[in-house]
Amino acid sequence: MKALRRELKEELGVSIKSAGFIGRFSDRAAGRKSMLVVFLYKGEITGKPKPQMEIRSAVWVSKNTRQLLSPIIRNRVLPFLEGEGLL
Repeated sequence: MKALRRELKEELGVSIKSAGFIGRFSDRAAGRKSMLVVFLYKGEITGKPKPQMEIRSAVWVSKNTRQLLSPIIRNRVLPFLEGEGLL
């Protein structure tokens, strides 16, 4: 949880009000042969997310624009969230 708090503060400028672990997902990294691991949390934040540090921009994604997402989000995270009724 400490890393989650730090990363959200550094990269989006928000704080965590509450959070719970949902799952761990792995898939190939975008444009590489290496694997990437994502730890997914569901929670509530304080503050308005604003891209900082390594993040250049944030956008809303629809079912029609999913191909723009990284393989791990497109192939693992979104199908899981849909299956759980979280999207």
